Amino acid sequence: MLIDEFGLDLSKVTWVVDDEEHVTQRTLPENVIYAPQGSSLAEMMVSRIYPMHGTIVVKDSVLAEHPSIAKSRC
Repeated sequence: MLIDEFGLDLSKVTWVVDDEEHVTQRTLPENVIYAPQGSSLAEMMVSRIYPMHGTIVVKDSVLAEHPSIAKSRC
């Protein structure tokens, strides 16, 4: 959705991982970094860095029609 509807360029996103790569032969792209030693994605969420698997996207048109949906999903 972020690519199709908003034209997100994935190469301009800095992806953060907090686990070692399970496929050791795979080289991560340049825009993938490891979380600082001793931190976790849960801790990073406090600093407003959110894992994509925990993100909910609502179209503006849906939100305009049902404004209470934003608070009801928290």
